[in-house]
Amino acid sequence: CRGFSRSGYSKYTVIDFLKYAPPIVHYIADITNAVGVSPNIGYILALESPYATNGAYNTLQFNSSSSAVGPWQIVHETATSISTDAMKEFGGNFSGFKIMPQNPQRDDRTYLLNSTLMASLYIQNLANLFPNEDPALAIMAYNGGPKTMTWAKQFLSSVTHGFNVRFSEMMAYHMRLKYYSGAVAYTMRFLSLQTIGQHPDVYGLDVKPAQTDAYKNHLKNPYSKLPPEIAL
Repeated sequence: CRGFSRSGYSKYTVIDFLKYAPPIVHYIADITNAVGVSPNIGYILALESPYATNGAYNTLQFNSSSSAVGPWQIVHETATSISTDAMKEFGGNFSGFKIMPQNPQRDDRTYLLNSTLMASLYIQNLANLFPNEDPALAIMAYNGGPKTMTWAKQFLSSVTHGFNVRFSEMMAYHMRLKYYSGAVAYTMRFLSLQTIGQHPDVYGLDVKPAQTDAYKNHLKNPYSKLPPEIAL
């Protein structure tokens, strides 16, 4: 396994992702389709943690500089906010996510299916913030550090300066992004990974998917329940 770093995105990140992500792709597609967001958000996994870029599929990923946990690196405050929104969306059929920082083995953020539902709902909320529904801006906000939807709105306003613009327009017109250079670079990595992942042959990549069941070790939290609408 190569060492992982958010700033260490490279050709090897892409190759490893193309190798180890295929076994989990259909789970991500099922959940994102049920929520109503693009399954392409799965590419975030390659940027947030080493979960989908090595054969261990270790979900117990922690960020020492924040409360971020799991494959999607969801922080505690965001998880709490998502859980509240999820209970409203799914009604009495869902009692919320288990968020247990002191007991990661029972924390929904450390299981692929539960955390993917969390991330999907969060991306959906972020996308709804943008009048033009630009998914790239939602990805940028995901990385930008919004721990609550209020913070996300403030982030959006400060980045776009109140204008209804798309990420591509922000780049084309060289809008002032120096304070958000990390989030911009993250978004560019996401877009490049998405492009290469959809057409690897065009970029000279012929990667055979890994044949393994290791991803099943932390697939679904046995101490928690998914909404009945997520039939997995």
